[in-house]
Amino acid sequence: MLSVLLFLAAPLLPVWAQDFPDDVGVFNEEGVADWAKTAFFHVSVNGKLDKIPSEDATRQGKAFAIAPNLLVTSQHIVGDPGEWLRKTNKTDHIDLAVERAARPLVRQVQITRAEGTGSDSDFANPMILPVSPYPIDTAAISFSSLRLKRYFQLSMCGIQEGQNYTALMTNSQKPADPRSIDSQEPVQLIAVGTDPKNYESLYIFDLKPGSLLEGELEGHDGSPIFDSEDNVVAVVSAVIVISGGKHRILATPIQPIFPGASTLAALGPDIAGHFDTNMKCSLFDTVKRIKNEVSAHAIWTVEVEPPDVGDTFAKIRLSYENVEETPNIESVEVTYYFWGKDQDGQENIEKIRDYDDPHKNKIVLYPNLDDSRPREFLTDEIIRIGKQLVMPHVKTARPEGFIQHVELKIIPTLSKQSGGRILDKRPIVRDFPWSLTERRALAASK
Repeated sequence: MLSVLLFLAAPLLPVWAQDFPDDVGVFNEEGVADWAKTAFFHVSVNGKLDKIPSEDATRQGKAFAIAPNLLVTSQHIVGDPGEWLRKTNKTDHIDLAVERAARPLVRQVQITRAEGTGSDSDFANPMILPVSPYPIDTAAISFSSLRLKRYFQLSMCGIQEGQNYTALMTNSQKPADPRSIDSQEPVQLIAVGTDPKNYESLYIFDLKPGSLLEGELEGHDGSPIFDSEDNVVAVVSAVIVISGGKHRILATPIQPIFPGASTLAALGPDIAGHFDTNMKCSLFDTVKRIKNEVSAHAIWTVEVEPPDVGDTFAKIRLSYENVEETPNIESVEVTYYFWGKDQDGQENIEKIRDYDDPHKNKIVLYPNLDDSRPREFLTDEIIRIGKQLVMPHVKTARPEGFIQHVELKIIPTLSKQSGGRILDKRPIVRDFPWSLTERRALAASK
């Protein structure tokens, strides 16, 4: 099952820079948001079944996007490879090597999108992804030429019995008609629970009082069901009629498809202080948070450099390396402390205090974007403070006193592209010997 998780999560990784509608929900007062209509589709599957090769077989349903080129639908719509008749060199005139390697099927998949949302030609050459070995009624369809800008997010949380959910369905009298996709509407549901004796692993949803689902039953399979945060929690597998003529929806929960997802999130760093806990059910957001946390980790180096010609003071150069291809730290806040001996009778090296620092031991540094080293921060201000303020204070209080080293606490702020967070939970601590700021030491180190 881990392979299913990685396969479906992988397409999410490179799309964070896209224009994702974070501030617009799937549903609105008019019904379905315009952007959501572009991510919901009708699926038609035609072909010949292996057991009845003399007859044409047709299946109709729905699908929805979870990535720019990846749709999710019900497995029984596209069918298992073993259900369909195979193409052969003799009957279909395909290359014998292709027959042996690819095992092509007598099956065609056609996608219909809502009118005015784009061209159906984007759905050429569909690839049905490998079926899970587990009895789960979901399948994925990939398209090499498809580049959707809008798609839905998957939930990592289980369905809560008794809670309200919303299905994105069609209100056409004939939902099996491909053009039914033009009539999209939200259907309010209540989560009932499971009944393995009657429905195996499918989850039961009943319509909320006042909600209607008219027309034929066939053609709704593959529709998404959303939680209150607009994350997909389940895929419609069947619509049935129970006693009293009421409609009941049987669905495949998303969560069992990703049995390792919760563990994956739990292994991530503590990020509760930086993100709204309402986002915790979204697989997209969880993977994004983990990526942002990884990109926030960096290896920091502190160097003391000689002053340039005409300058009086040496400079401190802070630099970092991380996994990001482009620099992703916008600024750093540096708190500095001088350590040494400045009191009569003092035996241990202690933090030097009581000097008048106009910066209150804290400065903010920015990278020089015009420089060829944009991952570095350069300043002479800390050494200037040490030379002009700290050393006179030390010599006044204790003539033989001295500064031994300088401690730096570095708090980076990430760029907006990397989340814009202030990484203040675990400041980076570095220090350097004060002796490196003396001209003789600097000259010797050159």
